[in-house]
Amino acid sequence: QGPQGAQGAQGAPGSLGAQFALGTQYLLTTTLANITGLTLNLAGGAQYYFAAGLGTQQSTGTQGIQAGIQYTVATGSVIESQCEGTQAQFGTVTTRVEAFATAGNLMNIYVGSGTVLFTGIIITGSSGGGTLTVQAKNITPSVGLIRANSYLEVIRIA
Repeated sequence: QGPQGAQGAQGAPGSLGAQFALGTQYLLTTTLANITGLTLNLAGGAQYYFAAGLGTQQSTGTQGIQAGIQYTVATGSVIESQCEGTQAQFGTVTTRVEAFATAGNLMNIYVGSGTVLFTGIIITGSSGGGTLTVQAKNITPSVGLIRANSYLEVIRIA
């Protein structure tokens, strides 16, 4: 048997791309709802880094907005992320998010503009791919919205 040849360079997994909100969406429900445009399809049996940034606006009330991450094939899939955002006008709050379709801390609990930022890792189950979506809800009687050009970015890392 002859000597083994040199191993080739490992290729980069590459980015699945980024997708941006298509417009302003008012949050009129008291349950988590998908934010239009903040959806990407993921392959099964893979690992992803993701970031989602939401610009928020509270026009009336001080009850706030909550946000979460949904994945349509949650069985066998895992999320480990952090959610940070504006809570009071001059303060922020950070929370761990380790379950799909679960609202994070109250954000934007004052009249004015705020932010919510998710960063984390998603490991998809081997049973097939699914859809990753950013969700949000309004806490009544507040009237809030998600601003245009909020974003979701996903990068496959393994």
